[in-house]
Amino acid sequence: MEPMAFKCRLGWSAGGPTSSQWRGQEINFHICESVNMGEVLHQMVKDSFTTEDFGVKPLFQKLRSEEDERAMDVMKSTTLRVSEESFETELLRKDPTVKLPESYSNAFNRLKCQERVKSSMQLIVENLKNTWRRTS
Repeated sequence: MEPMAFKCRLGWSAGGPTSSQWRGQEINFHICESVNMGEVLHQMVKDSFTTEDFGVKPLFQKLRSEEDERAMDVMKSTTLRVSEESFETELLRKDPTVKLPESYSNAFNRLKCQERVKSSMQLIVENLKNTWRRTS
């Protein structure tokens, strides 16, 4: 077998089989890179204390709700200059995806109720007229 070299974060290491005169003894050979590892370790510890390192990033744009985002999109796409002093834009509260409930049956029921009230009111009015005629 041939000797091998390994590179790790701390530098290079060499290893492999040795000759018979070195059997039973351990030999460690380590070469550090020219960078001062103390400085690198110091910078790594220093970086670990910054807020960006553990996932908190500063926001460069304001967070907006879906409604605000949609309103901004509507303003950007529909705003026109009408005159020197005025602008015109689409309604910002207008939502193109509005889903209204089925209301025909409710409206029909209300109509029937109003017709019943009207017919009962007509009977009351006629009874009042008849009573006034008899008394006068």
